[in-house]
Amino acid sequence: KSIIYFQKNDKYLDAAIYKGNLGIAYKERGDYQKAKSYFEEAVKFHKKAGNKEETAKLLTYLSDTYEVAGDYKLALKYAQESYELYKDLDNAQYMIFGLQSVSSIYQSMGQFPEAIKNYNKALEICTSKGLKESEETTHLGLGGVYRKMEDFGNSLISLKKATTIAQNINDEDGLATIYTNLGLLYSDQHQDTEAISYFKKALQLNQKLGDEHGISVAMANIASINYKSGNLMEAVESYKKSLAYFEERGELSQQLRLLSNIGAMYYNNRQANLAIPYFEKSVRIGERLRLEAERNTKRDYLATIIDDYRWLMYCHAYQKDAANVFKVSEAVHGRVLGERLGANVVSDAPSISQVQSGLGAQTALLVYTDPTRDIVQLAITNQSKTVGMEKSEPFEASMKSIIQKVNDSNLIPKRGFKIVHNSRRILRKSLCITGPY
Repeated sequence: KSIIYFQKNDKYLDAAIYKGNLGIAYKERGDYQKAKSYFEEAVKFHKKAGNKEETAKLLTYLSDTYEVAGDYKLALKYAQESYELYKDLDNAQYMIFGLQSVSSIYQSMGQFPEAIKNYNKALEICTSKGLKESEETTHLGLGGVYRKMEDFGNSLISLKKATTIAQNINDEDGLATIYTNLGLLYSDQHQDTEAISYFKKALQLNQKLGDEHGISVAMANIASINYKSGNLMEAVESYKKSLAYFEERGELSQQLRLLSNIGAMYYNNRQANLAIPYFEKSVRIGERLRLEAERNTKRDYLATIIDDYRWLMYCHAYQKDAANVFKVSEAVHGRVLGERLGANVVSDAPSISQVQSGLGAQTALLVYTDPTRDIVQLAITNQSKTVGMEKSEPFEASMKSIIQKVNDSNLIPKRGFKIVHNSRRILRKSLCITGPY
């Protein structure tokens, strides 16, 4: 409404400011299409008006939006454009932000040497200008790159440098973020005692600061360690509190992770009936996020959706509900046929025409070595009667056999655990659009 009012009254600068702030709001809610639209409109106005600083800030937000949506090529384009504008402004701190943003995208692309190179360029500016907070966030970023490379030694060195600076300048907000990353680093190395210690430090600082988002992330990370340690119900309660916060804020990507993990915990506690609603809601949110995502991220969301379908099949099989096992397995099969994923999820998924001609049905299987693989295979075999392939055996009899296999097994399948990462970017403090937001 404000934008419409400003445009009617020829107050185009105010309209552009509000468009930028709407972009920020939609990005925080995970609505990347709308966020990109508002950012692009605001960028267009500020470019035309010659407002370099506002254009550069908005390009940074636009780049970040494309990055989280999975379109790294455009994300890098806008980040580099933003950096060039910051250079023109001869503002050292903004130049550092630009380099950090470029580094973050290279990290997302898996081009770690380029990420490190740009972070080191940022460090040179930090030290020459004496910008301690920027030096802190740059070391934090470097620690993240090294952790992704599984170079845990250099990651620890970078994060410890960030810790020292944060303590010296009394940056408690930054310190909470660093503690979270140290917890993740130790968790990656299966050093759970050290990991939970840092997650608890992050929780204490976030409680002191009244940062509800940070509190929720810390609780989720503590729950992750409890889960890995076998304290399932304690972990569930922590996850539920964290989930309630993200539901209130409408942060769908965080909800997706939490819902899946709560469902897995209930299943592992042999409470399949309680797990089902969480997996079903996770699938719905995953579908919504996938529709708005770009390229690599779209594929990642689909992989998560298929994984949740897989767990739904386990739940229904555990309850001896053959009809729902078949219903979910049909959904999985449809997903595999409808999309072509990377080899880490499926192996050479066939086209519908290939399946209709009787080719490639075996290659549509998800890469699992557990009873779910048999369930998916059985669903494909059962569906073959509608696409011209011969059905090998009665579905009902085989399904009973598979359900018995699930129930007789002493091994409860374990979920590949996903820790909730702290979503606050290293640009967390200084990039704000002029005006109220």
